[in-house]
Amino acid sequence: MTIDSGYRLINAGNDLLRSIWLNDVLFTMDWFFVVLLTVAPWIIWYFLRNPSKSKQYIISTLVIIVISSILDVIGLSFDLWHYHVSVVPIMSGFVPWNASLLPVCLLIVFRINENGNPILKGLIVSACIAFIGEPYFDFLGITNHHHWN
Repeated sequence: MTIDSGYRLINAGNDLLRSIWLNDVLFTMDWFFVVLLTVAPWIIWYFLRNPSKSKQYIISTLVIIVISSILDVIGLSFDLWHYHVSVVPIMSGFVPWNASLLPVCLLIVFRINENGNPILKGLIVSACIAFIGEPYFDFLGITNHHHWN
């Protein structure tokens, strides 16, 4: 087997996933829910933000998005989880989680308690994500964490 045959298999898989997305995912209730999860957190954040700290928020958000996207791609590459619903079929990873829910949740926690212990805030958010958020998305059938307990 050559690298070219591997890429042909990847392309065939991507074609199949795009076809499934167009026929079985696009415009379903799950798809609208995921689109809502992508947009709504930013609308909420707009009203909660402190405009004087916009630069700090932008930098923090970009760091969170980059780190969560890299970790998501690593998990997808090792087949630790996969997603049954996506906003668009051309992006690997779960965009609502990586670029919306996770950064906005962290920003809200930091905004509510700006002077609190950052390690404690991070632990609280991590516990909520690990023990509430992820199991909920598995329950809804949006994600599937196989090989991952």
